[in-house]
Amino acid sequence: MNIKKYADNSKIIHVNHNFMQDNQSSLIRTFVIEEVNVEFIRLVFSLANMPSGSYIEITDRKRQHTRIFPLNKGATLDVTFYTNCIDIKVILPKNYYYNENQIAELTYYEALPQDLTQIVEDSHDGRQPYMWYKNTPFFNPVRAVHFAAFNGYGGSCSFIGSANHVLTNRHVALGANSQIDPEAINSSEMWVNWHNITNDFSSPITDIIHFDIDKVLTYGKEIGGVEDYALFTITDFDYQNAHVKTLFGGLKLQETINNERENIYIPQHGGAKPLQISARLVSSMHPFASITPQPEYGDLFILGDMEPGSSGSPLIGRETHNILGILWGRLLFTQHGISSPYLIDKLKDFISDSNIHIKAQENIVTHNIEATPVDNAEIKVILGDKEQLIPFDTILVENHDGYSIVEMAGLDLTTRKTMPVKYKVLAIMSNHQVSHLNDPALIGEVTLRFIPYQHPQETVIKSWFVARIERDGEIVNNYITRILSYNYDVFEIPFDVNNADCMPLIFDAKQANTILHPFTETNPNLSFYTLRHGQGPENVGEISDGYSILKTQVINEKGEKELVTFQAYRIKSVTASEPYPLIYTPSRINVKCNYDFKGPSYLRICYYPEDNLHLIGKGTFKGIIALHGSDESGSAARLCKNILLDITING
Repeated sequence: MNIKKYADNSKIIHVNHNFMQDNQSSLIRTFVIEEVNVEFIRLVFSLANMPSGSYIEITDRKRQHTRIFPLNKGATLDVTFYTNCIDIKVILPKNYYYNENQIAELTYYEALPQDLTQIVEDSHDGRQPYMWYKNTPFFNPVRAVHFAAFNGYGGSCSFIGSANHVLTNRHVALGANSQIDPEAINSSEMWVNWHNITNDFSSPITDIIHFDIDKVLTYGKEIGGVEDYALFTITDFDYQNAHVKTLFGGLKLQETINNERENIYIPQHGGAKPLQISARLVSSMHPFASITPQPEYGDLFILGDMEPGSSGSPLIGRETHNILGILWGRLLFTQHGISSPYLIDKLKDFISDSNIHIKAQENIVTHNIEATPVDNAEIKVILGDKEQLIPFDTILVENHDGYSIVEMAGLDLTTRKTMPVKYKVLAIMSNHQVSHLNDPALIGEVTLRFIPYQHPQETVIKSWFVARIERDGEIVNNYITRILSYNYDVFEIPFDVNNADCMPLIFDAKQANTILHPFTETNPNLSFYTLRHGQGPENVGEISDGYSILKTQVINEKGEKELVTFQAYRIKSVTASEPYPLIYTPSRINVKCNYDFKGPSYLRICYYPEDNLHLIGKGTFKGIIALHGSDESGSAARLCKNILLDITING
């Protein structure tokens, strides 16, 4: 599937926004993309002459999909997100000095609409969601089938055998290119465990986890036909620490296939949708999906329900559950694939010692969580009677009274260096009792809270926490959790205060109070954004109706640190003469401007003692929150204000 050209009505927006020329007094530059009725957004950046130590962060609004790239000189990025809303930040080093030749440019983005028209064999599509096959022999082998996103191209792919090997089409991995583009590989991903949570296409989807693609090992000579194959790997860090083969298994390429029609099932991400399977045919003289080989050519004729995005899908035998071939596409009126014997011959130098079937785990729960200086990362697990949570062997556990210290491998996403990292983990039961991970008394819904432990400053570290729940030696559930740890100085101002609007928040800890961003009749229509992750409404779980939660650490004269919480509103004035405008359609502060409503917008900050009882009677606390106010016009000349909330809470 060519995501770039998948829909004729996809929208291309040329932005040409240079982050280096935008808001030059700030070390953090922001940009927001928000579209309506859009399912995918593809971003294309050119990054040149960047200062050492800078990086870019791109994330969806729910922060389930986060990409962080060091900004290398002359690099380009081409990334795809399954969302309609994207937040972008460029973070510059502390010793940064502006140079007019520096470029970090969002060149353009492409928005693909929802509910793209499916292209199927006939109007009676027999495909069903993956979970439809929960209690069938198909369910376990299909654990190995996922989605690959390469440089604006995408398709289905499969883990192969017992080694770090993934199989797809050449046209998925290379697109229309004649050779590998290393920079394109650096921004490519596998989207793993992407399926509906029930057997209904309209049901919610799982938390997708993302593995970074490392390199393409080999590929065929041409696009289309039996040479349209590619074998690639994911990064060793993800492969080893996410326990890929233990959880998701690997499929075997079958050495021989019958010369006559053979029934199959076809797991796929057709239409770049959550995982589905074509097994039974609704409108055909043959009840099952099938292949008919042309052995002398290595070609397969395929009968099944497919569409763009199904490229690279494995054709799995209903009897053996081995791969009999992979789909490459349509030729005239028939669908074609590459036979497994042909693929084995072409890939033998890589897979000869590892082409075996590896059984996957049945029950896998995925999470993407993040920890910051003001937010701990949490997941929930369910433990029944006599069940025990057992971390995998890449995780060292040291139990203490009321908590555990866990050590695992970490990858600094800003430098790409690996290191051991530790978390203090609290196991919190529903009765609020707190214990360590191996406490046999843990039962019911248990919250695991991950608190970064001695992480280096100014880092973003990725780790994989993988564990299983066992009862009497039998595996009940598996949990795979990607943790991002953001460690920054909450008391450091990331911009020049001489070029900022300062809002002193001087409140009595025992009294409710409100302050409004300084009123001027020329105040433009702004959207407001927190600069430091965790302090504001990037965290969807912190959003309430009509307002956003703002929070940060504050410190008193004794050096004691506490958390302070505010409610924040982006509001409109009824008339320009109102000194304190009434609330008009309040919204969380990082919602994009509504240009249908003309006139200025304002920032209102509210303090309530019931949200901050722990501050009362403990002296004077001080802290800051850094914000941007932006008109989000998308133009190079857009207005972008730095806003500093200078906090004093008198206890």
